[in-house]
Amino acid sequence: MTSIPADELAADEVLQTYRLRWQVELAFKRLKSGMGIHKLPAREERLARSWLTAHLILALMIDEAVTDVLDSPPCEDETTHSAIAVSLEAA
Repeated sequence: MTSIPADELAADEVLQTYRLRWQVELAFKRLKSGMGIHKLPAREERLARSWLTAHLILALMIDEAVTDVLDSPPCEDETTHSAIAVSLEAA
């Protein structure tokens, strides 16, 4: 990326590319630390591929669920607030 001459790529395009690259790095870090991708339990290729595929699918599902939760508006229902407060007090 840095070997491209300055007149061929605008500074904002370089910045966007590096931001994307950083997101990829963070995704791999989450996969390795949170999902245990860095240590395959299987030695046989077929089993290792199955295990890895299942974990990647699970990671995508978790990411989608988290995104949905973070994008949803806070609850404004008073009964829900009361139920949560009662649950927290009981704990």
